[in-house]
Amino acid sequence: MHDGRAQRLQGALRRQQVLRTAAVVFAKTGLHGTTTQALAEAMGVSEPVLYLHFRSKEALFREAVERNIETRLRNLDEGLGRIIVRGRSEAIRAMAEETVLDYVREPGHAVLTTWALLEAPEYALDLYRHEVSAVVTMWRRLLDNRPAAEFIPHAVEMCLAHGLWLAVLRLTAESAAPLARQFAGDVVRMAMAHPARLRP
Repeated sequence: MHDGRAQRLQGALRRQQVLRTAAVVFAKTGLHGTTTQALAEAMGVSEPVLYLHFRSKEALFREAVERNIETRLRNLDEGLGRIIVRGRSEAIRAMAEETVLDYVREPGHAVLTTWALLEAPEYALDLYRHEVSAVVTMWRRLLDNRPAAEFIPHAVEMCLAHGLWLAVLRLTAESAAPLARQFAGDVVRMAMAHPARLRP
């Protein structure tokens, strides 16, 4: 491997490591409560080295949030792809439960998104809307876009909001599982009551 290519690869890997560490630190104390000194110490580098990779603490936070959401969407897409059930009500139950639990699993735990929505809403709201849209697309694909097309966006927003709440409580996937299961049952009942009624 050429030296230049090896250095680029090493630089990219280092950047990913910085982002992973930053996400952990930001998840604990948020954007405003985290100092660049705390970030640098967690990474085992000096503050000037930190600025070699990112122009500001805010830029590092934003990229960490984006990476967090991308990870969560990738994990959810894989999780939803493993769902094999008969009947729409069972499919919706499984999808709702998977969507809620995706918010509290590692990696991708949504507490970082919560901090972003609280501390940088002008930036984070667009990311959150993108996430909602991506999850709606996943649900529609799994339900063949019928007959619940009108219901899906509402169900997805409910699931993501519930997942955010569980993330704020800092629950794990294991401790959140009973709550997610109960909530998924509520989503199914709401789906069955929707005007575009689902066949079981």
